[in-house]
Amino acid sequence: RDLSGASTVAMVEAFDDDVLVVTANAGIDILGMTIPLNAVSMTAHVWRTGQQMFLTDAANHPLVNAALLDLDQAVSVLWQPVIVQGKVVAMLNVTWRRRIEDPGDRAVRVVGVIADEAGYSLHASRLRRELERSATTDPLTGSLNRRAWDAGLALLMDRARLSGAALIVALVDLDHFKYYNDAHGHTAGDVLLTRFACEARNCLRKHDVFARWGGEEFILALYDC
Repeated sequence: RDLSGASTVAMVEAFDDDVLVVTANAGIDILGMTIPLNAVSMTAHVWRTGQQMFLTDAANHPLVNAALLDLDQAVSVLWQPVIVQGKVVAMLNVTWRRRIEDPGDRAVRVVGVIADEAGYSLHASRLRRELERSATTDPLTGSLNRRAWDAGLALLMDRARLSGAALIVALVDLDHFKYYNDAHGHTAGDVLLTRFACEARNCLRKHDVFARWGGEEFILALYDC
């Protein structure tokens, strides 16, 4: 906001496939405001198209919410998508209380530079999360791997020692899996393992620990059960 001389800057991100939400802002308080992606609005339009939009007199455009402009007494507005690998992952909405004639103005250009930096940062953050997830997750079934199992079990054991609650550790083996694999092929076997792991996780509580032990064997730890 300081670099662009704007009155308000808001970051918009996708809450799900149908709704956008303001996740950060400086200026007027619109944090948490939602925008349906199918709405008749400039924010939704820019998100869908991935094309920057700058309006010198935003009040004259039919896709602009006049009530929001009045909140900030905004005159010129910029909708700047943050794009990572060809996909819109966020958007910067910037408003000025003064009239900016040219989209090549420094105040507008600096937002584009910041949007690029935001894209790099978001991409790096998501890569880090993906690396962390892959380090603890079995790539086939999406269950925890042995490394994550060891860490999760250690925490539950410490908790059980302190509380005196029961702790159950159980090994789960899928009977006749080899015969199934031989009869239907390895691809079908992989699908079976993945579906079983998904159903198993859905049956468990959030604090239970469930992991793939190897092959068709899984292991779980149930605290206070």
